[in-house]
Amino acid sequence: MAEKDDKINEAELAAEVARRETEVNNLLSRKDKKGALAACLVDPPVTSKDAATKDRNSAIVEKVIASITDSEVQSLVDALNQDALDVLMKYLYRIMGKIDKSINYALLLRMHALVSERAGLGTIVRSLTERKLV
Repeated sequence: MAEKDDKINEAELAAEVARRETEVNNLLSRKDKKGALAACLVDPPVTSKDAATKDRNSAIVEKVIASITDSEVQSLVDALNQDALDVLMKYLYRIMGKIDKSINYALLLRMHALVSERAGLGTIVRSLTERKLV
């Protein structure tokens, strides 16, 4: 019975990520980066055992971050609550761990500095020690 529940849970998580992707794409098409950033950080699929689900959600966050310009970073980070800042920090570390020439690492480092300044050093500790990975 537990295996069936796991499959249902995985299907629900995958469906939620697909819904989130649609929502974020709609927000980005309307140039609502603040809304898109907030939406992609809500309830990440940390309980999923399916790497594809986690990768797809990470790609959504990465897409939003790639759309952000240097001049927008401060206001976007300032608009996030503590939980969203913690989730963002986890995704920053995940994205920084990739080797990809298309990633703007300078922007990621700036975001990292702003998030840790706003949320405190605890956000770094929480994102590195949390067992539930994004």
